[in-house]
Amino acid sequence: MYNDEILNDLNQKVYNVDPSYRESITYVTKPDNELTGKEKNVVIVQCYDNNKVIEKKYKVVASADIDNNGYQGFAVAPITDAYPQGDPNNVAVISAGTTPPSLVGGEGSDDWMDFFTAFTAKDTKNGGSLQTKQADDFLDFVVNKQGYNVTQLSGYSQGAYMLKLGAKWKIPTTVFNGWFLYDSLNEDEKKFMLENPELFRNYRKLDDSTVNLLDGNKRDKITDFGTIFWLDGDSHSIKDWTFDKDGNVVFGKTENPTVKMSQIARQASLQKWALFQLKKKFTASGGGLSANEQIYLDDSEALIAVEAASAMNKTMSDSIKKKYQNAIDKAEQLWQKTEQAAKNIGTTLNHTEVMDALESGGASKRSIVDEPVSEYKDKITQMESQAEAYESLISEIKTSIAQLIAKDQLLAGQI
Repeated sequence: MYNDEILNDLNQKVYNVDPSYRESITYVTKPDNELTGKEKNVVIVQCYDNNKVIEKKYKVVASADIDNNGYQGFAVAPITDAYPQGDPNNVAVISAGTTPPSLVGGEGSDDWMDFFTAFTAKDTKNGGSLQTKQADDFLDFVVNKQGYNVTQLSGYSQGAYMLKLGAKWKIPTTVFNGWFLYDSLNEDEKKFMLENPELFRNYRKLDDSTVNLLDGNKRDKITDFGTIFWLDGDSHSIKDWTFDKDGNVVFGKTENPTVKMSQIARQASLQKWALFQLKKKFTASGGGLSANEQIYLDDSEALIAVEAASAMNKTMSDSIKKKYQNAIDKAEQLWQKTEQAAKNIGTTLNHTEVMDALESGGASKRSIVDEPVSEYKDKITQMESQAEAYESLISEIKTSIAQLIAKDQLLAGQI
């Protein structure tokens, strides 16, 4: 019900809970007969469904606009035939990002306060932002005071502190251009995120200069528990994302291994999420898992992990092979230049004497070409052997799953 595309649109619209925001709509929690002026209590989202653009409607079931620190957020529930006032069992809570400061009102009506709170995220003691507590209180109100079942959290930029709340409340969370330091998580939150990375998505651009101000986008230094998905680009705009027909973020064609690895990880995350939903279906009747259901879930999770590892191995192998091939080419070119330079200098020497002179100086075809190339080729052979091992294991797991389904028709029907 809440794919990437829908959440992205909701993140653009959540700013409008502030009546002073620039748009001509203010989202409020009021009955239809109490709405006045530009007030609306239904959010309309356009998205793709079967390659057609459709509109989905969401009831605003709660909202918050806090002046003293610039926090805005709303809770929305999908409007369906069964729930014309919004499905209380499938509520999403969205927190707004930072509104740019302005001296003339309109956009940025929070003045400099919202802008200031964004930079407090550098102090991990405050939970990712000074607005984190307000978001937590708002979520508590929606869940414990109003009794809604919140199934999705989301935020943009500074609103990425929703990742912390997702780990605390154990709710799936998707954020865009995540302005968030993972060190702000406490130990319990880190543990949950580490064990359930498929519940969290932090879509970031490799060269996002705004996020770069927070943690430098240093991919080798961020412990993100596998929840950051990197894409090419430098934009920090919530509008600069594209989606496929299923509403998932599109990574696009890339030669960057980091982006390719993120694309593989995101696909594995989607598969694990589908498996999580299937497990809920298996246990919906209130009973436990049957032996075959447990085996199927375990084998399927193993298959996801191995297929992802195989794809990542291939991505890295392809990248490394290119480097090795370049090194082999350069080694051969270096030897040719060395040999030619020696011939140009030793014009009175024959070929054997030139080679002997080079050898005595520690430069030989063996040391410059043969030995390095042999090592490179050994590395390539090892990588190819590893790829074959992955393929063999994948085949074994798929065979095991197929045999299990063939034996258990009830399980096959559930799947």
